Amino acid sequence: MFKRKFKAEGLFSQAQQVTNRVQRKTADYLNGKSAQWTSRHIKIMLLLFCLIAGGANLFLIVKGIMPANGPPVLQRTRLSMPKLIPDSISIYKSFKNKQNDNITK
Repeated sequence: MFKRKFKAEGLFSQAQQVTNRVQRKTADYLNGKSAQWTSRHIKIMLLLFCLIAGGANLFLIVKGIMPANGPPVLQRTRLSMPKLIPDSISIYKSFKNKQNDNITK
């Protein structure tokens, strides 16, 4: 009889609050862990992160290019002229003639 109305705004704001709370707790935890690090330690960790992330990306790029078995197969395909409908053939020929006339001038 009395149905509760669904409020999308309330649901999204609650989800945002939960997300913000989890992010804040995670950030506080990680800041506490890294508070004692020296600048040299931070630079080493940054370099390590860059190497790991770069290596993972390079692996994905190479895996996407290389086939599963054997060397990569990159073939050139020849483009063919599209089939023309009869009415467009005369338009195409007149266009080609105009192009040839412009080239010879």
